[in-house]
Amino acid sequence: MVDIKFAVKKAKEYLVDFFPEKADSIRLEETELNEDGNFWKVTLSFLEEREQVASVTKSSLADMFQASMPPEYRVYKLLKIQAKNGELLSMNIWKA
Repeated sequence: MVDIKFAVKKAKEYLVDFFPEKADSIRLEETELNEDGNFWKVTLSFLEEREQVASVTKSSLADMFQASMPPEYRVYKLLKIQAKNGELLSMNIWKA
């Protein structure tokens, strides 16, 4: 069985394979071995740039709202890593 460090390492490798441009911003969020010990759940996140929305009507309220939004936000991915060999079983959008 693979240990937690190996599972996280493999999860990050898989995420970088799918999103190579995000490699510098990947962060470990949480890990958990499922109840029967068959797979690790590894949640990783990376930064994504917020798209600027062009507003049809400009107002000072819209300007204030736009200015208060950070230019980037975190995207969270839940990766299931098989405990016996470290293979990727699935990758999903993380939901609380």
